[in-house]
Amino acid sequence: MSMQKLQRDLKREARRFRNRNKPPRHRRLLLGLLVGILALGLFLGHRPILEQYYFDRGERAFAAAEHQQAVDSFLLARHHNPDGEKAAAALLLAADIENLKLGQFREALRHYLLVIRDYSEHPEAKSALRQAATLSQERLGEPLEALMLWQMLLTHAISDGDRVQRRIADCYFRLENFSQARIEFESLLLNYPESPLRALAQFRIGEIHAIMAEEAEAFQAMVAVREQWPDSRYAVEAGFSIAKYLERQGRLQEAEQLLLELREKADSALVEQRLKQVRTRIAEKKKAI
Repeated sequence: MSMQKLQRDLKREARRFRNRNKPPRHRRLLLGLLVGILALGLFLGHRPILEQYYFDRGERAFAAAEHQQAVDSFLLARHHNPDGEKAAAALLLAADIENLKLGQFREALRHYLLVIRDYSEHPEAKSALRQAATLSQERLGEPLEALMLWQMLLTHAISDGDRVQRRIADCYFRLENFSQARIEFESLLLNYPESPLRALAQFRIGEIHAIMAEEAEAFQAMVAVREQWPDSRYAVEAGFSIAKYLERQGRLQEAEQLLLELREKADSALVEQRLKQVRTRIAEKKKAI
């Protein structure tokens, strides 16, 4: 037997031996799958642990007034377990700190909107919706975005629907959609008969009529404020508006009498200034006669 043939035979036997001790392909695949499942299980098992760890770290950082670290920790808690028990709360807390402590309003709004989008059925979603609407309207000066958020909130079961309705009306007013703003204030009057905001709503309706040069309607709205809510601070403001209307109509004695009634409740200096103007006109009118 030649040396080359002997080497070939030895290699063949070696391969046969290795193959005999090597598990079949399907067994290797099964083994790999089991290892993968085990690794995934270990990873998933660690997710709640990491979530809790970073959530606790966020709470400690917040208690120590380390606000940026608190935000980072809460975001990591949500990142490691986005479907976890505390994920929505962690994201909402991060947004609240950005909004109320760090003044990072854009980031706060982005995180509030993530809560609304990703955890719409979670109790935190309603709070995020309210905060996002308030932030858009008051801090960012974006009434259109705020309007959409307030309208979304009004579809939920909330205890202060009248206040949300007022916010919606204010947004339309800021957008200079005065007709719709008036309709929204009228809806507040219609839908919330016990609301403490009714005097304000009626007064704002009068203001809107005045802006739209609807003087007679503005006058009637202001009269309604004084008749229905005489002790409201809006009754005094409505009184000044009525006096102006009476003066423009040439009903100077009526305007004077109303201003005299306002002396006890309004800024005396302002009342005296208005009285002086009206009495001057009365005197001029008498001279003309």
